[in-house]
Amino acid sequence: MSNPEGVRILVPTAEGAPCPGEGIWAEPRDLRTGLYRVGSVTFLTDGVSLGDTVRCDVARDGMLVAVEVVERAPHATVVFGLADGEPRDDVVPRRLIELDTAIRDRLGPTIPAEGGLGLLAVCVPPDRLGALLEVAMACSTSRDRNDEERIFGDWYWHLAAHPSWATPETLRGSTLLLNRDLDPRASR
Repeated sequence: MSNPEGVRILVPTAEGAPCPGEGIWAEPRDLRTGLYRVGSVTFLTDGVSLGDTVRCDVARDGMLVAVEVVERAPHATVVFGLADGEPRDDVVPRRLIELDTAIRDRLGPTIPAEGGLGLLAVCVPPDRLGALLEVAMACSTSRDRNDEERIFGDWYWHLAAHPSWATPETLRGSTLLLNRDLDPRASR
């Protein structure tokens, strides 16, 4: 997703993600205090959702690094992947498109979603979480699997962000993200 009015920021990713940080689009809110509004659906990041306001510090290499969630947006972000799928497997993209289509058919065509690396991230109001998970179950090809509470059939799901999570929240590992030292001149 591109955003000609925004800037790229780097946000720490969830433990076990394929990279230590996710580059996302954000809109400047207050440059003096380093506040930015998240303009992308995040799919590798825990604790940050579309519309959240984050505080960023400037790394020595000039990259903006999110270090704190200042205000939560009214979105819950859920990330889906095939429990037994490999991202390069030709079945994974087809199944994710089927899931995305089913979600939009049931919850509306304007539901924000973003995909990549064999994952699909979806933002919904918290009161629609149940309906979202019902769609995932209905799209499952193996409905009898029950080996973990976050697996519905063949879909793995992860609640990555929720508006009820406390703020402000320091993002894990952000000061060490990609071995970037934060510029000591950056405002706090």
